Amino acid sequence: MRRLVWTLLLALLPSSAPAQDAALRALTTLDSVRGWEAVGRIDIGHGRGFCTGTLIEPDLVLTAAHCLYDPGSKMLMPPDAFEFRAGWQTGHAAAVRKGRRVVPHPDYVFGAEDWVSRVSADLAFIELDLPIRAPTANPLPTGSSPRRGDRVAVLSYARERSETPSFQSECRTRERARGVIILTCEVDFGASGSPVLSLADGAPRVVSVLSGMAETKEGTVALGMYLDQRLGELRAVFDRSGIKGLPAFTKGTAGAKFLKP
Repeated sequence: MRRLVWTLLLALLPSSAPAQDAALRALTTLDSVRGWEAVGRIDIGHGRGFCTGTLIEPDLVLTAAHCLYDPGSKMLMPPDAFEFRAGWQTGHAAAVRKGRRVVPHPDYVFGAEDWVSRVSADLAFIELDLPIRAPTANPLPTGSSPRRGDRVAVLSYARERSETPSFQSECRTRERARGVIILTCEVDFGASGSPVLSLADGAPRVVSVLSGMAETKEGTVALGMYLDQRLGELRAVFDRSGIKGLPAFTKGTAGAKFLKP
């Protein structure tokens, strides 16, 4: 995961007593991953790194936009540089697919100095070369962004746990403002693009996507965006982005600074 270490404005992080979050738990068996095959590891550019992504349609993976950029050219990498390993667990995947098209949110500017605008639009689609059909993996639905105080969950891959997904069944939405959601969830490098989940009524829904983490006086927090607003905007660009199979490019990439996910 790209380390976005900022001193956040006190207005965004009012002091409050910490709530008890569930511990991060590794899903160490294939049985424990069953039902979560929609979440997978995205391998980037033949060993350059990885992010986490979520299948939300049979051929469409939702992830963070910053995962798509090349460190040398500072442009979007070609779609076939991405390989989605659905339900990856210790050398086994429910399915493996290459990217066919990559589409970041139109407002995302790679390397922008303003962290608020960068996080709030850090959302992208990877269209797969072939769909992953049920029951191999059942896409996860999306839902409304969490409100302050809502309990959420996160399923992610990260540094030192790249081979096994880890599940935090309960963490908290600490604050939301200016398009950014601040969460108490545990994060690390590689977790970029992980789904923030609502588990209300026992039906998981993706309600945000992890963009980065920040250090505060009270410890490390995770950062996501208002998914319900940004997803519609991303979908509109995706639907009109041209011939299927071609990459979609965005503004503002020249001169951007790259940090490895």
